[in-house]
Amino acid sequence: LVMRLLTDGVKVYGFGEKKTPEPFVNACSIFTYVEALGDSGDTQAAQTTRPRTAKQLSGDTRLVQILRNAVESASGDDGWSKKGAVGTEVGNQASLDPRNYGYRKLTDLVEATGLFEVKRQELSVWVRDKRKR
Repeated sequence: LVMRLLTDGVKVYGFGEKKTPEPFVNACSIFTYVEALGDSGDTQAAQTTRPRTAKQLSGDTRLVQILRNAVESASGDDGWSKKGAVGTEVGNQASLDPRNYGYRKLTDLVEATGLFEVKRQELSVWVRDKRKR
């Protein structure tokens, strides 16, 4: 059903537990683990959504690859990418919800990895891979 909807150009938002099969998670436009949505009174949910450290994030090869591909695809000649374009590229590549890693926004997740430079100019946020300096 997900694949059918995607071929029709419909965004598919999936929700499920950590035990949800990975092919379904990857097929969704955006997949959010329900543990990441838990209320503050649920200690188990609070533990699963605790922000991951820079070491944990940079060790997640799938996450790093998705973010680096998105930043590179959206970058200009100077290597900087607008955060909005990076978010669009991420959405085109895979299901990635920052809340699954313990962060509210994509910008917070990108900064937490320690692999990217982030600069803010007025209302714009720009991202660049630190390797591309």
